[in-house]
Formats: sequence, structure tokens, C-alpha cells
Amino acid sequence: MTFDFFKPICSRFDLGYLLETFSVCRGILHQVYPIKTQKDQFAIKILNPYLTQHVGYLEQIENAQKFARICQKNGMPAVTAQVYDQKIVFQQDHLYFMIFPWIQGKSFSKTSQSLSAFNQARQLLIKIHQIGASIKDIQMPHLLENIRNSINLNWSALIQKGKKHQCAWVGDVQKNRPLIEKVIVHFNDAYPELCKNQVLSHGDFLPKNVLWDGQNQPFIIDWEFAGFVNPECELFDVTFNWYQERALRQHFSPNVISGCLGNWLSWVVFNMHRTFWDDIGKSELKIAEQEISKTLECINVSYG
Repeated sequence: MTFDFFKPICSRFDLGYLLETFSVCRGILHQVYPIKTQKDQFAIKILNPYLTQHVGYLEQIENAQKFARICQKNGMPAVTAQVYDQKIVFQQDHLYFMIFPWIQGKSFSKTSQSLSAFNQARQLLIKIHQIGASIKDIQMPHLLENIRNSINLNWSALIQKGKKHQCAWVGDVQKNRPLIEKVIVHFNDAYPELCKNQVLSHGDFLPKNVLWDGQNQPFIIDWEFAGFVNPECELFDVTFNWYQERALRQHFSPNVISGCLGNWLSWVVFNMHRTFWDDIGKSELKIAEQEISKTLECINVSYG
């Protein structure tokens, strides 16, 4: 993205005279460009153009931000998109984007997490669940239903399509077919019970989505996956990704673990389909392949 792309954005939204742009912070799905003006620093999030062309996606983004703002008003350190004329998603040069304040902070990898950070993250998520449990009037996806629809597919046909496209993930997925079938069966068995307890939540509460400033104060970013979740499944996900892996598994029921693993498998499916996208760039293709491999490894570890 060139300097000239951001100049009209700064003028249009009165961000100030553009002084400098910085290297892109490539996310797993979207791209974030830090910019500096004479007024302040901002983060311009360019939404994935393949996703924005799907009916309902921009509305989902807007509703996710509504929930983030509710959490923010209730004392949560949520980083929310700036609102202009009651809108938060805008278009320029066929691309959709949002404007955020720039947060000076860093995220922690799972290996660098402390017990203190894990406990703090867990308490933040519990508070989000408490806020989300009282909200019924925002149209948001039900993630358990989406997971069920995602993983119950013709896996043989999908693998054959991968072979036709010479996808790098084919061998890894074929090797893990018995594990994949096991995850699907266990998820389907757990699904009715898991659906009895759902609250509105962040939906992607991973270490990469919490930034910590110099005083170790957290800031929660990337609310795009917000939706109705089983809170225990999300807490298991946080336990796995933030601190220990199998050590704390005993505190969760088999149904909860099955629900979380089904969610991980749906992420594998999404990235398999992603490798078929038209005009997918090399860098995004590499991200998709890495996510498939990494997530299958996590499922193996959790079942181990």
C-alpha cells in the first residue's frame, strides 16, 4: 500500500497531515498499516477483499464492533474502531477499511506467557462472558452451528480438490484423517449439550489479540470473530493457548474439549478452502498452509 493511498483517508477523516507510514502488520486474515500524522498515530485495518465480497460480512464486522463498544463501556480494555457519521467501515479504491487508535504494546507468544498473564487473560474473558450473557439484541453468528456446518463435509472430495490444485497441505490432512474423523464424531455427540449454554463473546481470544503496554496493561484487539459461543469451550481454548496444554485439561469436561477441537478443525477447513481462492497471493497462501499445519498439530497435542 502506497503513501498516496493513505493521504485522502487522512484528509477525509480529519486525521491530520500524513507524516509517515510504517511497515504493514500482516495479520492472519487482514492487514494493518500504522500511520503517523501531525495529530496522532493510527492503525488502518484493510479488510480481506475476498471476505468483504460475501453477503453479510461487513454487517458482521459492524455488529462485532457494536459488541466491542459495549464491552468498552462496561470497563473492558477493548480497542474499537473510530466512528464517523455512525459508520466504522469505509471504502476506498475497492478496498474496505477501519480506523483504530494506535496502541503501543506487544503480544506474548504461548511460550513466553506467565501464570500471571494467563490468569489476567482468563479473568478478562470471564468478564466478557458476563457482559455478553446479558445481550440478546445484536445479530451475531452462532459459532457452534457454524462449526458443525463447516466440519461435516465431504472430506474425500475436498482432498481430491487439493490434489488437483497441488496444495501443500494434502499429505498432512491425509495423514490425520483418522484424527479428523474422531474430532467430528466427538463434536457431533457433544453439540446438543454445548448449545444449551451460549453467550456473546470475543470468539478469537488468543495471545496475539491482546496487546500489553509498558505497564503490563492489556488491550483487546481484533473482535471480528465475535459471536455466540459456549463459554467453557472458549475458556479451554484460552487455557491451551495462553499457558499450559494438557496439564489443565482435567478441569474441563470431554464435551467442552470436543467443542473446542471442533472449532480448531473448522479453522483447518477454512484455510483449506482459502488456498483455492482466486488470485490468492503467495504470502497469504503461505499463511493458510501454516495455519493448517499448526492447527492440526494442536489437535494432535490435545488428544495426545
